[in-house]
Amino acid sequence: PGSDTMMPNFTLKNEEVILSGIGIFKDYELKDILNTEDSSLFNLLNNFHTNNITLKSLCSTNKYTVLNIYEAKINLKPTKSNLIVSGSINSQIIENNCHLDLKDTDTYQNLQEYFLIVLENKMTNIFNILKRYQSNSLKIGTIYYNKYRDPNYLLWTSNPIIYDLNLKINKKGLTYEFN
Repeated sequence: PGSDTMMPNFTLKNEEVILSGIGIFKDYELKDILNTEDSSLFNLLNNFHTNNITLKSLCSTNKYTVLNIYEAKINLKPTKSNLIVSGSINSQIIENNCHLDLKDTDTYQNLQEYFLIVLENKMTNIFNILKRYQSNSLKIGTIYYNKYRDPNYLLWTSNPIIYDLNLKINKKGLTYEFN
């Protein structure tokens, strides 16, 4: 089985062409369009070079901490019973309007746990779109077929997702990693 098409979506605004997301296809039919934020995560899942993915943690009205993902290596491993999403993600805090103590390792551990949940939820939303349309845009079905030679290469669309991601937060050259 081959992969389904994905292609950039462009919008014309005030005579200017703007990249506004990625189109998700099933066979050759457009099924959905991911917004720019989801498109960046889709590219991260595809191991395409991504230009800075940011996630926000709101601590009060108009105050937040922003995490920037600048490098990642993601592995998608479909099995007969689940989809395993594993990998290493390097990030840094780029805004701290919440005035968190960024010299404290406990702060980093709490931020890592929080942002890992946020990231997994956002990834799950993307996988759910692909599952809904049984799209092979991330080549998960192809990986499954090559491993098992099972013609039911879309089996992954009915299986649960297991995450095994290692999020590292780098701050001024120091990387905090918690297990």
